[in-house]
Amino acid sequence: MLRELQKSKSVEIEQAQTALADIRKDIERARDLRVLLAEDEGKLAEAHSRAEANKQALTELSALTAARQAEADTLQRNLEFDNIDSAKAHLAQTTEALQAMEKALQDAQDAYEKLTRELGTTDAVLGERHAAQREAESRLARAQAHLESVLAENGFADLPQYEQAVLPEDDRSALQQEIERYEGRLRTLESDVRNLAERTAGKQHADLTDMQAGIDDTAQKLEETLETARTVQSALDANLRAYQNLSASIDTIANNESQFADYQVLSATANGELTGKPKVTLEAYAQAAFFEMILQAANVRFAKMTGNRFQLIRKTTPANLTSYRGLEIDILDQYTGKQRDVRTLSGGESFQASLSLAMGLSDIVSATTGGVMLDAMFIDEGFGSLDEDALSAAIETLRKMSGNRITGIISHVGNLGTLIEKQIVVHGGATGSSIEIID
Repeated sequence: MLRELQKSKSVEIEQAQTALADIRKDIERARDLRVLLAEDEGKLAEAHSRAEANKQALTELSALTAARQAEADTLQRNLEFDNIDSAKAHLAQTTEALQAMEKALQDAQDAYEKLTRELGTTDAVLGERHAAQREAESRLARAQAHLESVLAENGFADLPQYEQAVLPEDDRSALQQEIERYEGRLRTLESDVRNLAERTAGKQHADLTDMQAGIDDTAQKLEETLETARTVQSALDANLRAYQNLSASIDTIANNESQFADYQVLSATANGELTGKPKVTLEAYAQAAFFEMILQAANVRFAKMTGNRFQLIRKTTPANLTSYRGLEIDILDQYTGKQRDVRTLSGGESFQASLSLAMGLSDIVSATTGGVMLDAMFIDEGFGSLDEDALSAAIETLRKMSGNRITGIISHVGNLGTLIEKQIVVHGGATGSSIEIID
C-alpha cells in the first residue's frame, strides 16, 4: 500500500513537473511569438508605407507619362522642323525619353504588384501569428488551470510552495531508483501472475474470504509485532546508552581500583591484614622495636632474680598467622638451652618476670622521655606465689633497683613484714577500716 501510494504520488509529481515544463515552454513560445508578431507588425507597417509611397509614385509617374505623351502629341502636331533629319532626331529623342518613362512606369507597376503580394503574404503570416498567439495563450490558461488543480490536489497553495517542497536532485534520483526497483519487482510479479494464470487456467477459483481474513489478522499481528519491536528497540537503545554510561563508569572504577590497589596493599600491611602473613600492625611493629628495648632492660633484673637461669625473648615465629601480634614473649631456659612459652613458668617465676618487665619499662620510659622519672611504683599481689628464697631475692632486687623511686608492695603475705621496714597496715573492723603506720 505504501509503495503504491508512493508510486501514485511520484506519478502525480512527475505529471505536475511535466505540465510545469510544458507551461514554461508555452510561455517561452508565447514570448517568442509576441516578439515575432511585433517584428512582423513593424515590417507590415513598413511594407504598407512603402506600398503607399510606390503607389503615390506610380500615380505621379502615370500622370507625368500622360502629360508627356500629350505634350509629345501636341509637339508632333505643332512642331515645325527645318528638315526631315531634324524631325527624325527630335522624334528619336522623344521616343527614347518616352520608352524610358514607360520602362520606369512598368518597373513601378512591378514593384507595386510585388509589394501587394508581399503585403498579402505578410497579412496571412500576421494572421497565423495572431492565431498561434491566441492558441498559445489558451494552452497557457489551460495548463495554468491544470497546474493549480494538481497543486491543490497535492496540498500546495501555489507554485512557490511546491518549488520549496520539491525534493533535491539526489533524493529524487534515489526515489527514482527505488521506483525502478519497484517496477522491476512489479514486472517480475506480473510475470509470475501470468505464469500462475496459465497454470490455473480452467481451474475453479477458491473462496479467498477466509484467507483474506487470515491475511488481515496476520497483518494486524504483524503491525502489533512491529509496534512491540519498536518498543523493544527503544528499550534497547536506552539500555545501550545505559550500558555505554556503565562501561564508562566501569572503566573509571577500574582505573580507580588500579590506583587503589597500591593503597590497599599499604593499608593491609599497616593494619596487619596481608593474606598469608603474620597479623602484625604497623603500631605493633613499632611497639615491637620499643618492646625489645624493654626486654633487654628487664632481663638485667630477671637474670639476677632467677640466678641467670631465664631470659625474656620476643617471639618471632608465630604459632598461627591469625593470633600472632608481634608482642608475645618466650622464655629461654639456660638449664636446657631451649626456648619455651612464657606460660610454662611457675607462679613465682611469672611474678619475677612481671616485676622485671615493670622495672624495665620504668627504665626505658625514663630514658626516652627526656628524663621524666616514675617517682612511685606499687606492686599488687604476686608475692604469695614465691618461696622463701625467691621472696628474699625479689625484695633485695627491689631495694637495689628502686634508687630514689618509692616502691610500694600491696600484699597479705605475713613474711613480708619482717623484710620491709616501713609499712602501712590496714585493719578491718565492724565499724570500718583503720590504718597503722609502722616506721
